[in-house]
Amino acid sequence: MLLVTLLAGCRGPDDREVQKKRAAAEQQRRQAQLLCQQTRQALPPLLAGFSRSGDRLASVEAETYVPSPAPAPLDPEEQRRLAVYDQEIEQEQYDQAQAAWQERESQRRAEWRRDRAARLAVARRQHAASVAALRRAYPSLLTSSDAPRLIAAERERLLACGGVAETPS
Repeated sequence: MLLVTLLAGCRGPDDREVQKKRAAAEQQRRQAQLLCQQTRQALPPLLAGFSRSGDRLASVEAETYVPSPAPAPLDPEEQRRLAVYDQEIEQEQYDQAQAAWQERESQRRAEWRRDRAARLAVARRQHAASVAALRRAYPSLLTSSDAPRLIAAERERLLACGGVAETPS
C-alpha cells in the first residue's frame, strides 16, 4: 500500500510538470498565432508603400527632357526660286524664329530641370521613409545595400508565418 501511495505521489508532480509544459507550449502557440495575424495585417501596407515609392522614384529618375519642335528649316528648292532679296528676308525671319525658339527652349529646359529635381527629391524622401518603416518593423526583409531590395523568401516566410522573427512596431 505504501508503495502505491509513493508511486501515486511521484506521478502527481510529474503530471503537474507535464501540464505546465503543455500550458506553456499552448501559450507560445497562441502568441505565435497572434504575431502571425499582426504580421499579415501590418506587412502588406508596408510592402505596397515600398513598391509604390520605388516605382515612383524609378519613374522620375528615368524621365528625359523632350524639346519642343524647332522651326522648320527653309526649303532649298523654294529658296532657289525666290529673288535674292526675298531669300535674304526669309533667311532673316528664319534666323529670328530659330533664336527665339532657342531662347524659349533654354528657359523651358531650365524649368524642367528644376521641376524634375524637386520631384526627384520628394520621391527619394518618400522612398527612404518607406524603407525606414520596413526596416523598423521587419529588419530582415530588405537587403542592406544603398538601393535596398526586398528579400522575397523572407517576405513569403513572414506572410506564411514560417517562423516568428521581429515583431511589428
